[in-house]
Amino acid sequence: VVFEVGGKQAKGTHKKAKTSSVIFYAHRLVLQKCAPELAEMCGLGEDMAAVPITDVTPDIFRKVLYHVYGGNVSDEADEELESNEELKANAKDLI
Repeated sequence: VVFEVGGKQAKGTHKKAKTSSVIFYAHRLVLQKCAPELAEMCGLGEDMAAVPITDVTPDIFRKVLYHVYGGNVSDEADEELESNEELKANAKDLI
């Protein structure tokens, strides 16, 4: 499965300038088992078109995928997040 994260129009711009997007790859079976909402967004077909996600930043999506794949997200390991609550709030926006 391919996700294209970001690419949202930058705030305060008058032009149609978009922020850069980042491509993420994930295994469909892992998503079906550990993140069924993300798997559902991808559909059932073999289509490899990227699933666009513009509601969260690529950094947050990277952390969500890390967690889906069994990683433990903690405040000490990542100083960019103020707390795990921020990650949870952003993940809810995504799903």
